[in-house]
Amino acid sequence: MNSLKKCKKLMVAIITLIAIIVTITTISALNAKVFGASSVDYKIQSDWGSGAVIELTINNTTSQAVDGWNVSWNFSGDQKITCLWSGDYTQNGNSVSISGVDWSSKIPANGSLNIGFQISYSGTNTIPSSFDVKFSSDDSTNANTPTSTSVITTPATTTQTTFTAPPTPSENSDKWLSILKWRDLKYGMFIHYSLSTFDGKEQTPGSTTSVGIYQPTDLDVDQWIKVAKNAGMKYAVLTSKHSSGFCLWDSKVQWKGKEFDYDVAASPVKTDVVEKFIEACNKYDILPGIYYCAMDTRHSDTSINWTPSLPYVSSEYFQLMKDHLTELHRKYPDIGVQWIDIPRHLTSGERTTLYNLVKKINPDCLVMYNYGKESSGISTYTIPVAKSVTWPTDILNSEIETISNPFQTQQEYNGTTYQLGYEHCISIVDNWFWKPNETLKSASNLKSEKNKVWELNGNLLLNVPPNKAGQIPEASIQRLNEIK
Repeated sequence: MNSLKKCKKLMVAIITLIAIIVTITTISALNAKVFGASSVDYKIQSDWGSGAVIELTINNTTSQAVDGWNVSWNFSGDQKITCLWSGDYTQNGNSVSISGVDWSSKIPANGSLNIGFQISYSGTNTIPSSFDVKFSSDDSTNANTPTSTSVITTPATTTQTTFTAPPTPSENSDKWLSILKWRDLKYGMFIHYSLSTFDGKEQTPGSTTSVGIYQPTDLDVDQWIKVAKNAGMKYAVLTSKHSSGFCLWDSKVQWKGKEFDYDVAASPVKTDVVEKFIEACNKYDILPGIYYCAMDTRHSDTSINWTPSLPYVSSEYFQLMKDHLTELHRKYPDIGVQWIDIPRHLTSGERTTLYNLVKKINPDCLVMYNYGKESSGISTYTIPVAKSVTWPTDILNSEIETISNPFQTQQEYNGTTYQLGYEHCISIVDNWFWKPNETLKSASNLKSEKNKVWELNGNLLLNVPPNKAGQIPEASIQRLNEIK
């Protein structure tokens, strides 16, 4: 989060210094000339005259996974990288090299990796004229992985165009910075933990369930995130309020004339789980995400209704939702993803209100509405496919069944260009919440699903539920290690 904020500050400084009208050189579409078994795609995500946000996509067309890579190129003119979101870089004069340095450097067989970075420049410039990419592997079993070189050349012709620089950073530029960083994360942990952990029901009836059943005996939120870190995950999403309405933080908002009291502070174990979760994420350099469910069987309709007629929720309950989200983002400003479940309970206007509320308090936070089980059978995933349930959103997602075709991260809708993410969520077991003696999914199945999602240009959010004691079981940890 801190690196992203520094990049934003730098962008603001650059844009406010440049003239309203500047002349820049733009290059027509790049032609790829591929040697060996790799290629590089190059995109300008935004350009404000003295700087740009760039995305490179490294494509591994070999039949073996790549554990390491190096991309190098030469700038023409006075250009400098100022922020990078995947790997390390060195720059000596006009020569630049980027290398994969950790888990995020891995590229699956026949898969790809997106690298987002920002450059600043002055004087007469063109975009880089060529890129070289080399693959390597540290795995002795992949000792025969070829070292491949790809070269992308630009056409000789350029065109002069007039660019009108915005007086302040545009909304889309800010979103691009956040979504580029999120797409680089690739792999996250979904953490389902609530009253359902203790009563064994996937949908705990909040109207008839006491907070007294919430009694973890050895709660260790730090362990959850340490496990995620060791498994190679880069972000985590915690169920702060599931469908029962029970909250994992000490909420101080008002509900029916008094302080909200269906939370951990009213339970036998009063630890603020959300607070511990954010602290652990910061400790292990994991981007924290917060799940919040629109369905609430205590404070809204006490029945389970998956596809209600709209409008559905009461004004009183919608105010509670707004108060909760306001409280969460003011109390925990490091939240990087706001995951909202069961948006079918909300009208388009209500979804827009919540989206704008989060963005106003926490502009860097991505907001996602879960398309859920309706996402099955999708071939090409575009905004119109899910807009009646999820728009506006920064991330289009699927649950249980993946989409068929690679996700297009840049999409046009109603005359506006959007940078989006794609996320697929599954569970390491058959249910979302922990159950005793439940069978884990096979390592081969999980690994195959992970690679498939990456090949579709998406992030995998793998649910790993803690048990009643308040810890991730050892068997789950071992399975995660098997699918690294």
